[in-house]
Amino acid sequence: MSVKITFVNGDNVQISDETYINAWSSSETVYANHEFHAENVFAGSLKDSQISGVAETVVGLQSILGSADWFNLANAPKKIYKTSAILSLETL
Repeated sequence: MSVKITFVNGDNVQISDETYINAWSSSETVYANHEFHAENVFAGSLKDSQISGVAETVVGLQSILGSADWFNLANAPKKIYKTSAILSLETL
């Protein structure tokens, strides 16, 4: 089973159970110099994670992306997607 992610600009990507996903949230550490960093939310495939116990892949992916600000896919590591640009998730 796979899930199609459609973005507000009309672009889309497909995620299968075996697609390696990195997802993280941006945060500001309150130091004198206000350092910014990314906090890992998820790294792995849906198949190899606790999310695999979820009845539908789209629900597991919704959980991951709903708690992250950014994500990328292993097959396109230099392309980073903003989760707020997601329009829909569709089970294929």
